[in-house]
Amino acid sequence: MMALRALVTFCLALRLAEAEKPIFKGRDGLPVAGCKCKGGGKDGDCGYHLGAGKDDEPWCRTEYKCGYQGSMFTGSWYYCNKNAVERRRADDGKFYSSYEFSKYYRDEGKEKWKGAAPFIEKRYDRDNELYSITDFRSFYIDTEGENGWLRKWEELADYPEKKVDPASGKMLTFDDMWSRYGKTEVWKKWNPSNSSGGEL
Repeated sequence: MMALRALVTFCLALRLAEAEKPIFKGRDGLPVAGCKCKGGGKDGDCGYHLGAGKDDEPWCRTEYKCGYQGSMFTGSWYYCNKNAVERRRADDGKFYSSYEFSKYYRDEGKEKWKGAAPFIEKRYDRDNELYSITDFRSFYIDTEGENGWLRKWEELADYPEKKVDPASGKMLTFDDMWSRYGKTEVWKKWNPSNSSGGEL
């Protein structure tokens, strides 16, 4: 009886250990080097997904049951590159991830993050269109793959969003407007309909 109990315990422990190991497989069920995020918003995009229990490292729901196997209701997931997460501008004029908002504000982090929604980081691509990181990924994922679209995004760091300066009529970056108008007035000039920043 004791041997049977030990064998059952061992088998359960082995099953749990197997469940905790990621499985890397692609569309055809064959082994792959890494997982592809599902995309489509929410936890399909790479992010910290505050409140989901894995706040300190970005992750996403994955395609083809790749990575860690979730429940029937949640689906598979795996960690993703921290440079692939959405960032929003805070009160100091800099971009931060939801994790950084959470660490700075603690209990108020989620609300502050939501309040900074009008200030999502955007960049111009070579087609002169403005993209958020999620829109950019959606545009390039099929041709460039999970790592390729991110390399392209990082190459565009010197092409941030610009808006018309109400005083001069010229297109200016946020940093240019910050230099011209200062911390207090820049929010009104950058986004007149919502003039409060992310307050970091």
